Amino acid sequence: MLALRVLILFVIMPGVLLASFCEKAVYVVGKKKPQVVKACCNGYRYVRDDKKNISCKPICNEPCSNGSCVSPNTCSCNQGYENLLHMPSKGCVPRCSNKCLNGQCIAPETCSCDAGYQLDKSSGRCAPICSTGCPNGFCESPGKCSCSRGYSLASDQTCVPDSSSSTRTTQPPVTTESDSFSFTGTTQPQETTMTDYGFIKNWQITHLMAIVMLLALIVLGCLMKLRHRRITSEDFKGEKEVFAADNKLLTIDFTSTKN
Repeated sequence: MLALRVLILFVIMPGVLLASFCEKAVYVVGKKKPQVVKACCNGYRYVRDDKKNISCKPICNEPCSNGSCVSPNTCSCNQGYENLLHMPSKGCVPRCSNKCLNGQCIAPETCSCDAGYQLDKSSGRCAPICSTGCPNGFCESPGKCSCSRGYSLASDQTCVPDSSSSTRTTQPPVTTESDSFSFTGTTQPQETTMTDYGFIKNWQITHLMAIVMLLALIVLGCLMKLRHRRITSEDFKGEKEVFAADNKLLTIDFTSTKN
């Protein structure tokens, strides 16, 4: 960055200042031939400093805030700023490397977050705000939690354990008169329901059925292949016997003819 500034100050700027003056032909009263004078070129204007020295300065239609106008409609931005829409003819705006998603870049590497978001100092990004804090999950958008695996979102935007997990409960002990030796009672048998097998998820059942069908297709293919080989072998054996019988008949005919 320093080398670029040195290049602009000592190489480009002198050339720009010299190029800002152009020779123009003007007519002076009382003289027949036009007089050649030096004037500011197009895109430049006269500027007089405190010492009444006249110079030509470039004109930028849009003000180069946070920068300087180095040539007609060309802004050179200060450190930490960049041209709006990356167009040299535009003004200079602050630059933020994280793009300030869900907010605005108000100064170099400084974001101002939108409503419902707050600045995360560790990352410098605008993170959504959830009043519950989203335990067992994370805040996806303002006031909306997204739960981790094994948890479900409740109506109060909190993550609770998934109801499909296997949770068996035992009935409280019941005291019976037949048990004269123990007063602790017996545990009522619990009715087995589909929820007792909650560890078998729907997607697991689907995968299991697909594997069984695939194995069945493989076995069926093997059986068909064996059957095809068997039929081919039997056909070949039959043809061999027919060929042997034909040879025997030919031998008998030849012998009888010779006799």
